[in-house]
Amino acid sequence: MAEQLEPDVRERFERVVATDWIPVGDVAAIYSVAARLLHPGRARPVHALGRDLARMHLTGIYRVILRLVTAETLLGQSGRLWSTYNAKGRLVVVDASERAMDLVLLDYPDYPAVVRESLSGYIAGAAELTGATDVRVVHGESDPARWTYDVRWR
Repeated sequence: MAEQLEPDVRERFERVVATDWIPVGDVAAIYSVAARLLHPGRARPVHALGRDLARMHLTGIYRVILRLVTAETLLGQSGRLWSTYNAKGRLVVVDASERAMDLVLLDYPDYPAVVRESLSGYIAGAAELTGATDVRVVHGESDPARWTYDVRWR
């Protein structure tokens, strides 16, 4: 995979360790290549990669916790989770009802499109780990001041 990255991104990719913060532009480049390689032919390969990442990140010690909470509870904590892993932007719940939640990413107009798409998959994957089924996430692209994520499940 590394050979498909631009030389500067490749250099940083090859020396990164798990505790490093990675520039979001590098993340976008890495996700683009990884999605294409891992999910060829899929209609939304970056979304699928986001689902994969949720499963990778949340199936260790978090797996026990996720079995005890509902999708509503987990997604209701999105803002706290966002701020743990991101230095920029705020993810907030703007509306919640039974089996539905609307999230908005604020204060991050330059959040790359590839990473926004992966976030929709990550949200879906995380909700599925709580036992939610038929999870659908539609993210709005019309207003850079408010990247929206409309989440529905059974």
